[in-house]
Amino acid sequence: MKLRFSIHYRTAWGESLHVVIGYGSRDGRQRWQNLPMQTVDGDLWTLETAVMASPQKPVASFTYFYQVERMPGSAPNAASSNPNTSASAHDEDCVVRREWNVVKRTYAFDATKDYILADSWRDEVPTWCEPMMRDYGRTTAVLRLPVYRKTVFLRVRAPQLASDEWLAVCGNHPSMGEWKPQRYLSMTYVGNYEWLLSMNVDNIELPIYYKYVVIDRATRQLKRWEEGDDRYIDAAMVNREGAASGEPVSIQDHQVMVVGDDHLRITAASRSVAGIIVPVFALRYGHCYGVGDFGSLRQLADWAVQAGIERIQLSALTDSERVYSHPLHAVSLFALHPHYLDLSQLPPLRHDEDRRAFEQRRRELQAMTAADYEAVERVKADYVDRVFAEWGEATMQEKDFNDFMAANGEWLKPYAELCAQGSSPLRRSVRKTWFVQYHLHRQLQAATEYAQSKGVLITGDFPIGVSETKIRN
Repeated sequence: MKLRFSIHYRTAWGESLHVVIGYGSRDGRQRWQNLPMQTVDGDLWTLETAVMASPQKPVASFTYFYQVERMPGSAPNAASSNPNTSASAHDEDCVVRREWNVVKRTYAFDATKDYILADSWRDEVPTWCEPMMRDYGRTTAVLRLPVYRKTVFLRVRAPQLASDEWLAVCGNHPSMGEWKPQRYLSMTYVGNYEWLLSMNVDNIELPIYYKYVVIDRATRQLKRWEEGDDRYIDAAMVNREGAASGEPVSIQDHQVMVVGDDHLRITAASRSVAGIIVPVFALRYGHCYGVGDFGSLRQLADWAVQAGIERIQLSALTDSERVYSHPLHAVSLFALHPHYLDLSQLPPLRHDEDRRAFEQRRRELQAMTAADYEAVERVKADYVDRVFAEWGEATMQEKDFNDFMAANGEWLKPYAELCAQGSSPLRRSVRKTWFVQYHLHRQLQAATEYAQSKGVLITGDFPIGVSETKIRN
């Protein structure tokens, strides 16, 4: 039960490459481990590690990513429940660069197998793939593909494919088609534009040469080969030391070799799409309290579908020292402005008279011909006070809330403490600020996922100026 990683990457002086591994158990929990890799030539980095498994918490899957860290560091093998809360030697100040990790490298785990993971560093998706990226980042179930006595997984992402195409592999071995177009091996789509193939290599000798090919769904005919040189799996990728000594090398029994290829080498056809830029506060739909909020994004997405619009860019969403979000006065790069909180998505008020009173105040704010931001803040602060008093403690006991705090506490805690020193009624309590930011996060995430399900991509905007009273995050 070992994992053996290898990746080509040239670091600068004083830097080292690390792999951060998350072991998922059947109950949905993950344990994280940050491990340094080794290099002899400054180019190929390797690591072999035993799986963090126990009879009480068997591993169901594992996920990982690579990052560059500054050397030296203290003990790197401390485990934690979240990669953002690992040992102090691996806090964010040590990380120089992290590979593109929107789509996770996640695999089902078989305790009877050893895994050889030969990867390429994943940079951001090429700009020519951007028009096809609507669904990136969606959470997908871990797919369990068949494993054999000797197995190779090929994995590649291909956002360039059209809806009437799928991906396959053709290679030099008879079981891979002997480069004959009609004898390709079909791959399995695993979500997020990624494709995976499990191959039985029991009778295949190294090296293996192959290419990805595009197949027409209707005719099942090969449409085109990917560009560039042949891809390959050679002895050095399986066992570098054995290959260097001249000994015959092959994939051994009970080994799974995972080849993480980069993107499909095919130029995407040019495509133009329509989009709009909109400030959220302008989206005053019927449920709002005088200004638009994150709940309005669902209705905007529905309208975009009807209008044939596929891109929505939002003006700055970050909190500012103003009563409205201002791109020149941000107090945090991560905190969302509380005015965008959709009160209808919060836990319900328990008393009927409170609900009726706030409904009347909502109608009064909506009836105004111009936004009164101070009045909006007062009403929303009053509403949040009541909801927090009734539901705050219960919310903070929930797993989702604690996961959110573990992932965001590094910036959220100092931000909340800074806000508590001010006069804003929406931000005067540290714990209440945590509560508000948690719900803002959930609402924005739900809205963008809803838009993605409709084929509409929502993007944001970074603030271009910071307040002199900002918090450093």
